[in-house]
Order: sequence, then C-alpha cells, then structure tokens
Amino acid sequence: MKKLPYLLSIITFLFIWQLAALYADSSLIICGPVEVVSTLFNLVQTKGFWLNILFTFVRVMAGFSITLITGTILGFVRGKSFFWDRFLDFPFSLLKTTPVAALILILIFAFNSNLIPVISSVLMCLPVMSECVKNGIIWDKDNLNQKKLYEMAEIFRFSKIQKFIHIFFPAFRSFFNTGICSTFGMCWKVVAA
Repeated sequence: MKKLPYLLSIITFLFIWQLAALYADSSLIICGPVEVVSTLFNLVQTKGFWLNILFTFVRVMAGFSITLITGTILGFVRGKSFFWDRFLDFPFSLLKTTPVAALILILIFAFNSNLIPVISSVLMCLPVMSECVKNGIIWDKDNLNQKKLYEMAEIFRFSKIQKFIHIFFPAFRSFFNTGICSTFGMCWKVVAA
C-alpha cells in the first residue's frame, strides 16, 4: 500500500508523456515512451552504447572527484577566513548564475572537446560544494548548541582530536553529505548536457 502513490505517479507521468507525444505527432519533437523503450532496447545490444556509458561515467567521476577535493578545500578556506570568503564570493556567484549551455559554448572555443564535460561539471558544481562546506564550518562557529558542547568539552578536558571527532564532525557531516549529494547529481546533468 505504501508503494501505491509511487506507482500511480509513474503511470500518470507515462500517460501524460504518451499524450504529449500523440499531440506533437512528431518523434523529432517528442518521442513516446514505447518508442523510447524500443530504441533503448536496440541500443543496449550495441558495443558503442556501452562505451559511451563507460566514458560518461569516467567523466562524471573525474569531475566529481575534482569538485569534491577542491570544493572541500575552498569551503574550509572560506569558512575560516572572512577575506577569502568575500574574495571568492563574486566568481562563485557568477558561476552559479551562468547557464550550463553558455558555459559549454565558451569552453568549446578554449579546450579540447574531451575535456569540456569534466571542466564544465567542475565549474558548475564547485560553488555548491564550497558553499556547503563553508556553511558547515560557519554553523559550527555560530550555533549556540555547538558552543555549549564546546564549553562542556572544556570542562571535561577533551583533547582537540576528541572535540573534532565528537562535536565538530557529527555537526559538519550533514552539510558535507548535502554537498556530496547535490554535486554528484549536478555532475551527471552537466556532463550529459
């Protein structure tokens, strides 16, 4: 019974999709679900399809790895330094507001086409990862409950490592996980674009 809403949602979406395809009456504008499944079934049987999937996966993982490492470092720098936070705020705001298609067109003129998916995914996802890490650090510094936990840790003479493991890391982890989930999804979208 719990899965019924999901099932109804999928059936409704497929029905609307099929109606839109019938209304468009052109597979160049929109293909119906039956045509898509049939074409996918034919493509799955070719070697080129699986090679494209592999190369896409490699590009996504490369972009995501670079974003994860660089975004985490820049996020820590932004969270700890007011100057660097303000310094990086403008370029990151610019990247956040730039449409993916525009960025890709600019990169086509500057780089080899094999590098464009990785570079564009890093540029589009870096501000998001950096912001999540920065927010985790700022929240740790500004949150009243966190301050009380640090005071308690002082009373019980926690070492810096114990404070990090038991207070900072559990609070920071939720922000970091949000950054990971957001950037991983964005990397797939940008590389596909």
